[in-house]
Amino acid sequence: MASLKLLVLKFVRQYIADWHGSPSLGEIAHALDTNRTRVRRAVRKLESEGQLLRVPGPRGLSLPDEEPLAMRQLLARGWTIDADRRVAMPPASTGKSVTNEPLPPVPELDYPYGQDRDRGMTDGGAGGGAQEQA
Repeated sequence: MASLKLLVLKFVRQYIADWHGSPSLGEIAHALDTNRTRVRRAVRKLESEGQLLRVPGPRGLSLPDEEPLAMRQLLARGWTIDADRRVAMPPASTGKSVTNEPLPPVPELDYPYGQDRDRGMTDGGAGGGAQEQA
């Protein structure tokens, strides 16, 4: 189950996209089958994280611009951003490229390929060879 905070954010985004205006706390509470106090707490958390903007009034919720929000989130994770050139560099601690990392090495088998340990067969267990008779 998703957290109430994420459900509130999803509802607000969808409401603004559909109606080009802000929902009230009562509308959010009704849609999510909860009470206004819980919605108010979730909205305050989203506002403190910069994911929602709030102005006084019954319908004062709005979404921040996507670019500043993305830049804040990258900065919080240690990225360096050159806003003039519109370039983001990964954290210096890793020193590796995020998108062009080499593939991990292929694991080595701990037994010879094509050998069936239970039957002593070397053809991969296809059963085409002669078997011992008791």
